[in-house]
Amino acid sequence: MVRHLKLYLIVFSYLVYFIISPPFQAPDEPEHYQIIYFLTRLQYPRLVKDVHTSTNYQLLDTFEKVFNTTQVASENYVIPDFEKIKKFVSQKNRAISFPKIKNPLSKQGHQPILYHIIGIVFFSLSSLLRLDMVAQYYVVRLASTLFYFLSVFLAYQILKYLFRKNEVAENLTVFFAINPVTLKAGIAVNPDSALLFFSLLALWLVFKVDNKISLKHVLLFSLVGGFAMWTKFQGIVLVSFFVFVLFQKYAWSKKFITYCLSLLIITFLIISPWLVINIQRYGVPIVDNFSIMGKFNLPHYRLWQAIIQALFEFRHTIMHYAGFWGWGEPYPFKPFFIFYTVVFLCLSFIGLISVTKKNKQNNILLIFSFSLILFLFSVSLRHKLLRFSGDIQGRYLLPAFLALIIFQVKGAGVLFKKKTEIVSRYFLWFSLFQFYFILFFVIIPKYYV
Repeated sequence: MVRHLKLYLIVFSYLVYFIISPPFQAPDEPEHYQIIYFLTRLQYPRLVKDVHTSTNYQLLDTFEKVFNTTQVASENYVIPDFEKIKKFVSQKNRAISFPKIKNPLSKQGHQPILYHIIGIVFFSLSSLLRLDMVAQYYVVRLASTLFYFLSVFLAYQILKYLFRKNEVAENLTVFFAINPVTLKAGIAVNPDSALLFFSLLALWLVFKVDNKISLKHVLLFSLVGGFAMWTKFQGIVLVSFFVFVLFQKYAWSKKFITYCLSLLIITFLIISPWLVINIQRYGVPIVDNFSIMGKFNLPHYRLWQAIIQALFEFRHTIMHYAGFWGWGEPYPFKPFFIFYTVVFLCLSFIGLISVTKKNKQNNILLIFSFSLILFLFSVSLRHKLLRFSGDIQGRYLLPAFLALIIFQVKGAGVLFKKKTEIVSRYFLWFSLFQFYFILFFVIIPKYYV
């Protein structure tokens, strides 16, 4: 019964945020929705060449006028005009009558499209049912809902495998599932929820195969890594994770070389169509939009200065888990998110020290989390050296969030000399406090008061 209550709690918490979060209040969400819209018309938008290029076609332009999405997201004292929204919905406005656009553009036109293909299913279903534009948007959100609950299920399975106790797994699953970053990824029309799913699937597969890695498992690893890269290029981290896992098992043996080459070749074949598309469109296999979207206004750092700045950037990444919402503008009281960040880092550090080289499962968690952290550090360092002022957002670290929770639990157990069951209850209670704290002091004031 208690287990079912915790499941109901996750579902209820998700539904609350799903309902009260207005459209396009997450980074890049309008662009991803736009890509889904064009893919339903067999068009794949090109990346814009200039940030000032307008990409507000009739679908998004209509949303912008009705929901004031940009103004609401960027100005602290502007809330949606609910009377205008109500009137718009009552008029049964349809999205299916818009004319086809020639050569559409998008600020996210460099993104792989696996998530967007799933979004097409929901967009097409809503069009078939002739839903109004607002209802259609919320139906498309269900693509993220699907990946969110699949991720929560995998998180529970991983926690149950590691801790061997249902209570601990359930408590920490709630902590993971109702964190604001996890919820926002599971609500927004954005591929972060899909990448989270493939990342946790990768971790779960490695735990399941244990010491029995065969060529069949390498094929599975390749599929997961390839699909993750078809979701976001950041998925390449999973390929490096699998390589480290193979190395831990076989070192420099002939089997390691054979399996590693098989992994890399199959993954490359899976992702190669996207690389070819980029070469045909842009002349390079991998494209980012930093040069278009960013502001190159940082000082000229020396290498050692850039390294320090890139490391220091992670404080902002961790702060997001305290409860930043929207485009990062609405956030909790300053003492709260500073306290949260300090505790997050301290417990993670203590936990990392306590698990180092204790057993294979801990080593896998270390490899899994540090593969992503090293990748994000490299991206941040590149930004600093190029003088780009973009930040490493909390959602980029989300695939490693579950591993970091495990380290924090172990760190809290060491620090306070408490059993894991007791610590997991504290985490559960804190997650409930945080959920309602952010609901009543961040989200409702931002969008409804």
